[in-house]
Amino acid sequence: MPFLFMVQEFSSELLEIRRETHDVLSFFFSTPDGFSFLPGQYVMLEIKGDDRSLSVSSSPAEKGFIRVTKKITDGEFSKILVDLKEGDAAKIRGPYGSFVLDTSESAIMLAGGIGITPLMSMIKYAAENNLSNKVTLFYSNKTPEDVAFREELEEAAGENKNIKIIDTVTRPEKSKIPWAGLAGRIDEAMIRQNTDMKGLFYICGPPAMVDAMIQTVKNLGIEQERIKTEKFTGY
Repeated sequence: MPFLFMVQEFSSELLEIRRETHDVLSFFFSTPDGFSFLPGQYVMLEIKGDDRSLSVSSSPAEKGFIRVTKKITDGEFSKILVDLKEGDAAKIRGPYGSFVLDTSESAIMLAGGIGITPLMSMIKYAAENNLSNKVTLFYSNKTPEDVAFREELEEAAGENKNIKIIDTVTRPEKSKIPWAGLAGRIDEAMIRQNTDMKGLFYICGPPAMVDAMIQTVKNLGIEQERIKTEKFTGY
């Protein structure tokens, strides 16, 4: 896949708000004809004079809109987003970023919390295009209630047999939902048991999680050039 793209700036409007978890919302914004991006890239979203960079969590194959997904905090931009109504105006610049899916190799993805967003775009792309390379996602959250895109991820794995989704939670005892899946942080044993460790590693999440996962992957003997990372600050 070429890493060439043209940055655009355009006026947009909010089409829909969708709740993904108790504190994660997706926002669907209109895009003009000809707007394109690579799976994993981000845009600058400007609303009422304030802007933030947000990864696109929809697939490039979905035309006429993009979806950006954010964990809602006490921050000013979160408050602006929560107050939005359908039809409200926004400005979008992008796409940006080189944290994109390389379709020529298998992918092992390590995500923490809201770090799932660019990987969601990649996984949807892999499902829609029936990519033959293996895509394995390890997705770590505190509780089952914190797992975003659960149904979409299951659908993607159902569409493409080469996609494998592995959820793990670090605080199952805090959940109101019975949990029979993996517990604990992503570690070397978990990766060894569920992959052949071939391909590229994609790591996305809070800085501390990303740094810990880089060391974990290196402990498995993976070279730096096979590791792609994106850090989400402010959470």
